[in-house]
Formats: sequence, C-alpha cells, structure tokens
Amino acid sequence: MRINTQVPAIGTLRELQKSFLDVQRLNERLSSGSKINRASDAPAALVLSERFRAQLAEFSQAGESLARTGSVLNTADGAFAQAGDLLVRGRALAVEAANAQSPEELQALQGEANGILDGLRRIGASTSFGGQKLTDGSQAFTVQNADPAFSDIQVQQTRGGFAPGGVNVTVTAAASQGQLGGAIAANQVGDAQITVRGASGTVVLDLAAGSTRAEVAAAINGVTDQTGVQADAVTGEIQASAVGSANFAEVRNLSGTLTGVAGTVEGLAHGTDVQAQVGGVQVTAQGNVIQAHTGDLDARITLADGTGAGSYAFQVTGGGYRFQAGQDAAAGGSFSIPSILPSDLGRGASPAGLESVGTGGANSLLNNPEGAGRVFEAALDDLTRARGHLGALQKNTFESLSNSFAVSYENIAAANSQIRDTDFAQTLAELSSARIRSQAGIFMLQQSNLDAGSVLRLLGQ
Repeated sequence: MRINTQVPAIGTLRELQKSFLDVQRLNERLSSGSKINRASDAPAALVLSERFRAQLAEFSQAGESLARTGSVLNTADGAFAQAGDLLVRGRALAVEAANAQSPEELQALQGEANGILDGLRRIGASTSFGGQKLTDGSQAFTVQNADPAFSDIQVQQTRGGFAPGGVNVTVTAAASQGQLGGAIAANQVGDAQITVRGASGTVVLDLAAGSTRAEVAAAINGVTDQTGVQADAVTGEIQASAVGSANFAEVRNLSGTLTGVAGTVEGLAHGTDVQAQVGGVQVTAQGNVIQAHTGDLDARITLADGTGAGSYAFQVTGGGYRFQAGQDAAAGGSFSIPSILPSDLGRGASPAGLESVGTGGANSLLNNPEGAGRVFEAALDDLTRARGHLGALQKNTFESLSNSFAVSYENIAAANSQIRDTDFAQTLAELSSARIRSQAGIFMLQQSNLDAGSVLRLLGQ
C-alpha cells in the first residue's frame, strides 16, 4: 500500500469530478432548455444552428413585411371599390341623361355627376396608409422621354433586377384594320338592302337607287358607333374602325344589288394585332395594346394609331410602391398603385378624362350624354384593370410568398430545434445516471480513505 501517493483515490477523484461536471452541464441544459449554452458544447452544431437562426429571423421579418404590404393593398382596394361604385352610378346617369325629357332633369343629373367627380377627388386625395398617400398617383411609376409612337404607358410592376432605366420596344409588324376587298360604287344603279356588321354590332341599311359613293359611305359612317365599321367617302373602301384581330368588317347584300363595285365589297375581313418585342422578349398584344411581361417588368403599352415597324423607347425614372420579401434582391421590387383622380381616369375616351364629364366639359351630361357614357365606361375599365392587377399581385405573389415563408419557417425551426433544444426525457435520464455515478464516486473515495487507514493497523497503532 502507498501512503504518499494515493493512486486509487486520485483516479476516483478524477471520475467524481467528471460526474459533478456532467451533473452541472445537464442541470444547465434543463434550466435553459438548450443543449448548446456555449460554443464548446457543440462547435459544429453551433455554426449550423446560428445559420438557421439567421434564416428564421429573415423569414420572420419578410413575413411581417408581406403582411404590411398586404394591408397597403387592402387599403387601396377599399378605395378602388368605392370609386367603382361611383363610376357604375355615373354610367347609369349617362344612360338616363340620353333619355331625359326636360332641361330640369338634365340639370339634376349633371349635378349628381359633379358630385361623383367630387367624391372621386376626395377618395383619391385622402386614401393613405401610415401617412403615405396611395391613390393620388404618387405611388405610380414615373415615365419620361417617351417616343411619340406611344399614346399611353402604364408600368404595373418592376422586379428586383430592374433598376430605373430605358425600355426598348421593337415593332416588327404594325397592327391593321380589317379591310374588305373592292370599293363602293360611284353610284348605285338600283335599290339595295345590306347588313353592316362589326365588333360593336350589326345594322341593316337601305340604299336608294342613284345613291352616290359619298352617300353610301355617310350611311355606313352614321352607324359606326353601333357596328365598329367605317367607310371612306373618297375611295369607297370599307374597313373596321379600329385595329386588331378582335375588330372586323362585314357587308352582306340582303336584297337588290350593291352595284358598280370594283372587285367585291361583300365579305368578312379581320384586322391584325401588332407584333412586338419589349426588351428583346416577344410579347402579346391586342390591337395596338401591348401587354409586356418580361423577367423584370410588367407594363401595358399602347401604340399610337398608324405606328409602323421600328424601334421605340421610354424611360422609367422612378416611382412605384417598394417592397422587399427577403434578403435576395430578386425577392423585392415595386408595383404601381394608379391614381383614381378624375383627371387620370377615362383618358382613353377623352384627353381630359372624367373631368370632361363635369359642368362645361366636352362630355358633360348636358352637352354630350353619349360621350359621357363612353368616358365613364373607359374610366371603369381603367379602374377594374388596375384593381384586377393588384388583386392578382396580392393573391399570386404576396399570399403565395407568405405561405411559402411560413412553411420554410416551420421546417427550419424544426431542424434548429433538433440541434439546439434540450430533449428533457433523455437529459433527465442522463442526469439520473450522472447523479448515481457521483454518489458512487463519493462512496468509493470514502472507501479509499478507509483503505489508507488500514496501514496504521499494520503498524500496530
């Protein structure tokens, strides 16, 4: 037996200290709920867990940003809904004004139309979110240096990769009006009854014997609003009044003879849509209206009538409501919330927009109820188109992203939990084992001391 160096006691003490450290570590895990309380607990696992924590923070913040953007869109949509109700009422007023029987009735209808314009101004100017105006045009994109070939440009959305800059539009084939072969005769030999049909409807016309080309053309042009077909009084050519594959011209002879025609003016002819590329990407079109959907840009571009093949450009210099749905630049972008002020709605039917429907305007109910109806209808088209785009953006982009982030957050949180969180059942079992080992170690240390004391008995003490 050795006295100066108690080798068995040293080994027992070492194991006892290890058991105490295990008990301390396991108690720390139970009290904190985490398996990793310092880097030395699991260095490799800590690195992976910290990356997961960063992703979780990113997804959490992105979800909050998307929720806020969704609230912005809901606020704007509420304003659009109210404006839509006013425009529907305005369209009804125009129909009523066209059938008004007295000046007093017209005055009353005009007064209500003026009230609709005032309501649109108030909604457009007052709708805001967090002090930020939404529907007064301040959240629309700014377009400058546009070529005269464009009659209207509405940039709807840009994505993270798009910086303010130029947009090139290459027209490879111009849109056309459907034109019938032949021409109206200089004079009609006998009576004739014909049908004139176009995209807007069908009208039956009676042509008297001896009618000149100009008179036949005037009869056709007199119902253009009802048919969408027009005639040239000089050349006698008959064609659709608008370009595009959706517009057509058709003339059929019902009775008598449509005489003196060079070639044949009877038949059906459709127009064609413009063919173009935006930023090198082939786009779809209807007539002269191009719907561009490239990787970085969504825009509705309208070419001026008569625009031929060639290259044209405009610049997007800023604007739009910005959003960011993650650290990746491609996950962000901007979208347009268009103005619902009367001066900005219905400009496709009148340069002054809905302002032309007010008292003294070119399309007031007092002066031109039919024109007012067209302006209200164009304004309603503008509003519903913008509202539909924003609704699709919210449903297909923001709601989808929000759901995707929620699923990703759940899965990454589960993976991080496996790495970092304490398994209480397993840890309690390990703690019980460590405590038993520590108690056994204390007992064995006592035993070692007893063994050393037996040396005295050997010496007879």
